[in-house]
Amino acid sequence: MVQRDAILLQDMLSNLAVEINNMSDTLKVEGTVKKSN
Repeated sequence: MVQRDAILLQDMLSNLAVEINNMSDTLKVEGTVKKSN
């Protein structure tokens, strides 16, 4: 039970990390677009 919860938590954390990476990439792109305009 505890092991399964730990795996679920790990999965959530890795999904969160991917989301954060996507968000920071989006922000970087928006920043470069604003600078170039």
